[in-house]
Amino acid sequence: MADTQSDADKTAPQHTTVVTEGSSGAGWFLVGALIVALVGGLWLYTEGYFGGGDADIDVKIELPTVNKPAE
Repeated sequence: MADTQSDADKTAPQHTTVVTEGSSGAGWFLVGALIVALVGGLWLYTEGYFGGGDADIDVKIELPTVNKPAE
């Protein structure tokens, strides 16, 4: 029986090893930043910072009168 594998197939690796240790931790940093942003946003929302639906704001601006000097 003839050998059907080529020389390239005979030297190819037989299995692959995946290393999952030693990550930079950037993912956990982003998750933490997202949690802080959500908690801060929730706190601002409960304090009425966003929306202001029930607040009645009345602004009155009075300009001072300016008299033109006599010539």
